[in-house]
Amino acid sequence: MAHIEDWGAESEMQSRKGDIMETSCFSRVCLVLFVALAAASGAHAADGREAFALDGEWEFQLDPENNGEESGWGAGEQAFSGHVGVPGSWDAQGFGEETEKLRHQFIGTGWYRRVVDIPREWQGRRLFLCVGNVHRYSKTWVNGVYLGEHIGYLSPFEYEITEHVTPGEPVRIVLAVDSKQRWDADCLSGCIDFMDEMDTPWGGIWGHVALEARSRTWLEDVFAPADAAGNVRVTARIAGESQPGDAARVIIRDATGAQAAEIAPDQIRIETGVLESSTAVADPKPWSTGHPHLYTAEITLTDQAGVLDRSSVRFGMRTLETRGSQFYLNGSPFFLRGYGDDAIYPATMTPPANKEFYLERLNVIKSYGFNGVRHHSHFLPPEYYDACDEMGILVQPELPIVYRPFYERAQGPALELYKTEWAAVITRLRNHPSVFGWCMGNELYDGIPIAGELYRIAKDLDPARMVIDSDGLTAKNWLNGERNRATLDYFAFQFDVFNLPQDRPGLYEFPGVPPKPVISHETGNFGTFPMLDQVEMFEHNIKPFWLVAAREKVAAKGLLGEVDTWVRNSQRLYYLCHKLNIEEIRKNPYISGHHWWLFQDYWTGSNGLVEAYFRPKQYIEPSKVRRFVNDVVLLEDGLEWTYCAGDAVNISFLVSNFAEAPLAEAKLSWKMECDGQVIAENSQSVASPPQGAVTPLQSCRFTCPEAPGPRLLSVALELSTPSRSVENAWTTWVYPREAGAALERPVYATGECLDGLTEFGAKPVPAEAPLPTSAAYVTTTLSRKLLDAVKGGACMLLLNPDGVLPSVNSRFKTTWWLGSARDSNVGTVVADNPVTEGMAPEGWCDNGWYRLLESGRAFLLDDCPARPDILVRAVDVHNLCREKALLFEMRVGEGSIIISGLNLERTSENAPERAWLKARLLEHAASLPRPKAEWPAAYFEERAVEAPPMTGPFVAGFAASNAEKGQPWPSYREDEAPYFIVRQSADTNRLEWTSAPVPQTLESEHVTFVFAGGLGWRSEPETPGFAFCVNGKRVTDFDVTDASRQWKDDASGISLVFLPKRQLDQDTAGIFFVIVPSTLLEPGKPCTFAVESKGSGSKRWFGLNPYTDVPPAK
Repeated sequence: MAHIEDWGAESEMQSRKGDIMETSCFSRVCLVLFVALAAASGAHAADGREAFALDGEWEFQLDPENNGEESGWGAGEQAFSGHVGVPGSWDAQGFGEETEKLRHQFIGTGWYRRVVDIPREWQGRRLFLCVGNVHRYSKTWVNGVYLGEHIGYLSPFEYEITEHVTPGEPVRIVLAVDSKQRWDADCLSGCIDFMDEMDTPWGGIWGHVALEARSRTWLEDVFAPADAAGNVRVTARIAGESQPGDAARVIIRDATGAQAAEIAPDQIRIETGVLESSTAVADPKPWSTGHPHLYTAEITLTDQAGVLDRSSVRFGMRTLETRGSQFYLNGSPFFLRGYGDDAIYPATMTPPANKEFYLERLNVIKSYGFNGVRHHSHFLPPEYYDACDEMGILVQPELPIVYRPFYERAQGPALELYKTEWAAVITRLRNHPSVFGWCMGNELYDGIPIAGELYRIAKDLDPARMVIDSDGLTAKNWLNGERNRATLDYFAFQFDVFNLPQDRPGLYEFPGVPPKPVISHETGNFGTFPMLDQVEMFEHNIKPFWLVAAREKVAAKGLLGEVDTWVRNSQRLYYLCHKLNIEEIRKNPYISGHHWWLFQDYWTGSNGLVEAYFRPKQYIEPSKVRRFVNDVVLLEDGLEWTYCAGDAVNISFLVSNFAEAPLAEAKLSWKMECDGQVIAENSQSVASPPQGAVTPLQSCRFTCPEAPGPRLLSVALELSTPSRSVENAWTTWVYPREAGAALERPVYATGECLDGLTEFGAKPVPAEAPLPTSAAYVTTTLSRKLLDAVKGGACMLLLNPDGVLPSVNSRFKTTWWLGSARDSNVGTVVADNPVTEGMAPEGWCDNGWYRLLESGRAFLLDDCPARPDILVRAVDVHNLCREKALLFEMRVGEGSIIISGLNLERTSENAPERAWLKARLLEHAASLPRPKAEWPAAYFEERAVEAPPMTGPFVAGFAASNAEKGQPWPSYREDEAPYFIVRQSADTNRLEWTSAPVPQTLESEHVTFVFAGGLGWRSEPETPGFAFCVNGKRVTDFDVTDASRQWKDDASGISLVFLPKRQLDQDTAGIFFVIVPSTLLEPGKPCTFAVESKGSGSKRWFGLNPYTDVPPAK
C-alpha cells in the first residue's frame, strides 16, 4: 500500500490479490454515472467518454459455505440462482435467514454476476469497470480473470479491463462481496453499520456500477474551490497517456447555463499530469443556506485531432471561515442550526443513491428551520450532497469511528485504512459547497494518535474546509482557552445532556470568550412515546421489535386506548424541552451552533421530530419549531414558572440575529394575555440589531391580574420589517396570593408534614388512639395507627412515602436517548379531577408544573392489587412501559388513601403552585373521597411501620462545619449538590458539624433536628458501618441503606431516622431526622453531631448537604 503522502500522484489502478485496493478515481465514478444515469452528480460529470450503466438486476447467490472461489464461481460461466438489485443491500432484498431483528440476514459472501455486450464501437478505447461502493469487501473477476480485492466501504474503485475483453462480444463480470468484518484490516464502524441497539451487519453493492470507455488520456479528480468574491480555481489530474500538444479549456456557467467566465488554453498550465487554472467571475452569486446558488465548471481536454475528454463539476462560491469565537459565511456571522442524523433507512437499510429521495426529505427538514446536519460516524452517497447543495443544508460527515474503543482495536492495516478512506471521501466530495467540515469521529474527546496525520491529509486535499478530530468534547476548560488542539478548527462541545438549563443554571454559560467557535454536541436527545401504529409501516426487512414489545406490554395492561394521549403529551413535552434548551443556547453570543438530536427517530428509540419512516410527529408543528430554530430568534429573560396575583412581572426581550441581511426598519410588538384577555401590549420601532449578536430590545414590567384560581398567562412577541417577520411566545401561570382551603372535616398531619399545612387549618395528629375516622390525615409514613383510622372511614394523604410501592425519581424533562429504569419520563397525563382542576387545561404537566415534578417520585403500579384511580399519570419510556403515577387514590376499607409523589416540599423560593395544590389536596382528602378502585387493607398492613415520634419543634440539623466539601453529587433536590463526605475507608474518618440553636424555651418532650444527606455505594464491601454521635457521645450505629430506617438508642432515647427521597443506582439521597429528648439539650444552644467510620477498606459513604432550610425545620 502506498503512503498517504503519495495521494497527489497518479496511482496504479490494478490491484493484486490480497492488497487493499487504493484508487485515484474517487470522483470518476460520479462522472460515469452522470452520463449513464442522467443524474446531475454534485461531484462532477463527464461527457467526453462513453459509459454503460450496470445498475439494476444482477444474478446473485449466497455462499454460506464460503467455497465459491474454490469452486470457480469467479469464472462466471454458470448462472447464479437468484437476482438482486444494484445498488442495494441483499439482506433488504430477501436474502438470508430470519433473526430477532431482521426478516432476512446473511453475514458472509454474496456473489454477483452480470453478462453484457461490450459495444463494438469501443474498439481502440481504454475500458474500465467502475464500482461506487461495496459493503464491506469485494473481489472482482472479468471473463474469469481475477482483478483484485477492494477493502474500504467508503471509497469507489475501478479496474482497467481493456486486455480482458473484446468489444462487440459479451463480458462476464463477477463480484464476490463479503459482509463479515475483518477487524485485523478494517475497523470502520459507524451508524451506517447498524451500531448500538441494532448490531445487524449487512452486505451488498451500495454504489453505482458501470463500464466506461476512455481515450488515451482523461481527466480525474477535478476540483473547483471558489470563494464568495468569485475567485475560482480549477484543477484536475490528467491520467493515462498524455502527449505534448494536449490542451484544455474551462468554461464557468451559472445555474441557468449562461457563461459566466472562460479560461482559454493559453491561460491553463498543464505540467506533470496536473492541470491548473484560475479565473474571477464578475458579479458572483455566493452560495449560502438561504440562497444556494450553484455554478458549473466545464473542462474540455483536446489534442489536434479533437476532444479527448470532457468533464464538468458543480460548485458553489462561498467563504466559510472562523474568526475568533464565530463562524462567518460570506463575510457575515453565521449560526449553525443543525440536527443529528443516525443513518436510519428502514425501507432499504442502505442509504439510497437517489437525489430525488434526499430532496424530498430535505424539504421536510428545511420546513423546521434547520440549515445544517451532523452525520454521526458516517458518509452518504454523492447524490445526497447534490441534494444538500441545492437545498442549502450544510453537512458535517464523519469517518466511521463510532466510539473510541473501536479505534483502539485498529492495528497496522486497519489504521492505514482510516487514512486511505478519509482521503478517498474527501477527494470524492470536496467540490460540494454543502460540506461544512470534515470530522474524524464521534466522541473521541481527547483525540486519537493519528489525528495530526488525518488533519494534514484533509488540509492538503481541501485546504479551505474546516476539520475537527472529534465531535464531542468535555470539560469546560475548552471554552476558556485553557485547552486547545491544532486539529480542532472549532469545538463541538458536549454540555450536560442530563439536565435542562432550568435544572442547572449556567449550563450554557462560559467562563470567558472561547478561542474558537463552539457548537453544542448532540443537543437535547429527548425522548417521546412512539405511535404504536408504526408497527404496520415496517413491512420491509427491519423488524420493529421494540415497538411490538411496547404494544404487547401496553395491550397486556389494557391501556392501548390511552396511547394517543401519551403520544400527544410526550410530544408537547419534547417540544418544550427543546425550546427551553435552544433558547438558552441562543442567549449566549459565544455559542455558534447546535445539533438538535435527532431529526429522525433512532432504531429502538423515539427521539426525533419524525418517525423512522419519516412521518412527522403530528403534535410538533414545524412553524412553532421555527420560532427558535431560525436565523433570527426572539428571546425572553426573566419570566418565572409561576406568579401570585399582584406580583410584578419583569421581562427583558432580546434577539439573536444571524440574518444574512440587516434587519432594517424593525418594529417590535408584544402582547400579554391572561385566559385570552389582553392585559398589556405595546408596539414600537427599534434600532436595527447587529448581525451575529444577542441584543436587548426592550424591557417591560406589568402586574399580574387577580386570579380566583390558576390562570394561564401568555406572552407573544413579534419583530417585523418590511420584508419579513419573526415571532415567539411563552407561557406562565398566575395563582391566587392566598390559596385557602375550605375543609369539610378536620385535617391532621404528622410532625414532619405539619409545617406548611397549618395555614390551611391542619392540626397535629392526636396522641391517643383510636383516631377520629371522620377526618383526613397527612403523613409521609404509613403507620398502623393511621391505617386503622382509614379502615374506619378516614382518608390518608401519603406524601412521597417510602416502602409502600416501588418508585423511581421523577423529572420534568423527558428521558435522554433511549431512557433507562431511572431516567424514564416521557410525559404526563392529568385526568379531570377536583385536585388539579384549572392547573392542566390541556391534560398534561406544562412548565407551570416544573417544581412539582422535579425531584418528585413516580410510583410503579404494575404489581399493585388493582389499578388505582390515577389523577396524574407519569408516562414511561416505551422500552419499559411500566405503569407509573405521580398522584393516585383508592378505597381502603371504609376509607381511602391518596398517594402523591409530587414535590410539595417547602423551599425558600416563591412557588404558589405548591401552596395551591396542597390546599386542593387537603380539601379533597377532607371530603373523604370514595374512589372507584379498591385495594385490600391487608396490602397496607403488610407495609405499615411504627412511625417515630417526629414532633416539633423542628430545628435545622445543619448550621456549620469545618470539614472540606467533597465532589458535587445529587441530593434530594439538586443534581450537583455540595456534600460533606465521610467514607468507611478507614476507621479514623470522622465528620462533625453543628446544628442551629434549639429554642430558648423547650416545652415539648422532644426536639427533632432535620438535615439532608445521602448514603451510598451499596455495592462496596460491608463493614461495621458508621457511628452517630450527639454532643460528643456515640448513641447509635447505622449503615448504608436505600429504604426508610430508624436507628434508636434505648438508653438515651435518641433516634436517627432516614427517609429516602431520591434513588440512584448505588446511592440514596434523602432527609435525616434526629429526635432528641429535650432533657438532653441546652436551651438556646446548638447541638453537635458527628458521624464516624467504624470500618475500613470500603468506599461506602455518608454525606451531609450543607442546607439550612430543609423542611420542616424553621
